[in-house]
Amino acid sequence: MLLASGRPRASYEVLVDAQSAAVVRVRDRLKHDTGKAALFMPNPIVTHGSRDVLVDDDDADSTLLTSLRTPVTLQRLRKGTICLQGRFVHATLPDGEVCAPGADFAGVTRADDQFEALMAYVHVDRTAAYLESLGLITRMLMRPLPVVANGSEKDDSDYDPAMRLITLGSGGVDDGEDADTIVHEYGHALQDAQVPDFGESDQGGAIGSGFGDYLQAATDAQRATSATFNPCMSEWDGMDFSEPAPVQCVRRTDGDLTAADVGPGTECDTESHCAGEVWSGALWRIRALIGGTTADRLVVQSHFALTSTADFVDGSIALIVADRALYGGVHEQVLRDVLNERGLLDHKWPFMAVTGKLPRKRTVQRTRSFRVTVEVSEPGTVRVSALLRRGSNQRLRVAKSRNVTFAVAGKRRVTFKVTRAGLRRLKARRRAVLRIRARATCASGRTFPVVEVSRRLR
Repeated sequence: MLLASGRPRASYEVLVDAQSAAVVRVRDRLKHDTGKAALFMPNPIVTHGSRDVLVDDDDADSTLLTSLRTPVTLQRLRKGTICLQGRFVHATLPDGEVCAPGADFAGVTRADDQFEALMAYVHVDRTAAYLESLGLITRMLMRPLPVVANGSEKDDSDYDPAMRLITLGSGGVDDGEDADTIVHEYGHALQDAQVPDFGESDQGGAIGSGFGDYLQAATDAQRATSATFNPCMSEWDGMDFSEPAPVQCVRRTDGDLTAADVGPGTECDTESHCAGEVWSGALWRIRALIGGTTADRLVVQSHFALTSTADFVDGSIALIVADRALYGGVHEQVLRDVLNERGLLDHKWPFMAVTGKLPRKRTVQRTRSFRVTVEVSEPGTVRVSALLRRGSNQRLRVAKSRNVTFAVAGKRRVTFKVTRAGLRRLKARRRAVLRIRARATCASGRTFPVVEVSRRLR
């Protein structure tokens, strides 16, 4: 089928499975401008096959490093632009735009700061386009994501959820010269767009870091980069030139750590990047067992069922719920086996899930109602509320709360009727977050974890 979109501007060709109704592929047929560059894909160590004779030399060019660039086309540039302004990403330097006549950057080498901005543009754009092909990205980042290359002198990069901005550091090897670092930070932006304020718990922070590591490994693998290097994150960015080791990874996604290995009092002591290797390791194992695109779609989809305070158990349950929604639960046993093996899922834990696409603001205003599906693993009573969040503390009700009683485990649809006050609140706020919150008590007396799903309304 063909679908036109005004925001983001696109003309989608959507391939849907006639039997399962699952989205097989999404392709944007809208014509965009293109440009030229020659970049590291994903970094010079992977292309060279080793770190032998490679040196940073304070960002200086060398014949070898220049030869390790790969010619690329800058896709999806905004029509008529000669700068790095595209459909998914807007890459700049601290002193402003990065532009060239005809958007031809083919002569730019790593000694030029423009090189890192070009790397940021291409690798965010390619990752976003891959996720869109899975039917995912258009529901998340509706505007080009700003990325500032060499925006900090620290040997560190970050994503700022308040500014919705990625900043790449220039300390040591410039972070913008390694696609793994760029894509990891994009993973944080993606997750924040799905779950506002995600990562407020220690384990939630580990899930966020682990997902960023998984995303960089998955995108490398999807491009058939190198089976040897795919699980190794940021070989070039993290290289210590004083050490003789052949390859140094900032972190790996193919480890076998368990939750018990990274908790309080361990070497990790809950530090999010270290503890994140448990989560990325589980996801990478799942990917190997059920297939690349299947796992990638499943993992990203699962985030919609998380809350800002989610922990490992919540993340594990969200994967199972996403598998049921996308694939009818055919991978559930594989998921449970891996997650239990890593100590991430308490199989005795009662679980509750809220699924269903939350509507757009204009849809709510037009229909004055919306529906979600509530699922529980054992009998109990669920109270479901629809709240409008604005700021850090303000919670405004937009519909009457609903009490749903389950005599047995299963699923029930819940319909919310938006009140007049709720419509006024929606109309008065240009941007806000619609949050569905479910609280429940099992018939056995045990308490379900609180579940929330959120959507930014525009």
